[in-house]
Amino acid sequence: MSENTPRPVADPELGRIPSASAKPGAPGWLGRREPALIIAAAALQIGLLAWMAIAAWVPRLTGQTVLLQVEPVDPRDLFRGDHVILGYSFSRVGSLGDDAQGAPAYVTLAPEADGVHYRGGLPSITPPPPGTLHLRGTFDAPGRATFGIETFYVQEGTGHQYEQAVRDHRLWAEIAVSPDGRGAVKRLVIE
Repeated sequence: MSENTPRPVADPELGRIPSASAKPGAPGWLGRREPALIIAAAALQIGLLAWMAIAAWVPRLTGQTVLLQVEPVDPRDLFRGDHVILGYSFSRVGSLGDDAQGAPAYVTLAPEADGVHYRGGLPSITPPPPGTLHLRGTFDAPGRATFGIETFYVQEGTGHQYEQAVRDHRLWAEIAVSPDGRGAVKRLVIE
């Protein structure tokens, strides 16, 4: 060995020098790869978080914006602050939801005469034809389907005005709908 070549150090637990050709499972293998495994695990976690954040924003960035009329409102939650629980006429599915619990739910959205406001049809297990504006959700409970647009957080102290607007049938949710049917509530509109 030359003077510049580092000398192998014996492993005190094993009493021998680990082989440079150690195979996975052999003593000494993990020690040399531990930094790479830690970096890979961290990169995987960061990548997963980034994917989740991007997936949540895709409807807002690529989706078509529609206004859907909102039904019931619950303006206050002690743990989460002021938020509005949003209900839609197409979320109540009757007996269809009993047999389809856990299955995907698809609702086709059709514009009203003004071209700004939209109405949802009856949820179906069958996906709509390509290019059709629709929401994709899940048949959750008997007689109920959810689409990920049922909750919206509002500025503290404003929940009661939305509650009054829904009783007067003047509350609409502005929803961004991506081409694959994912929806995101952008804001609430009182008309």
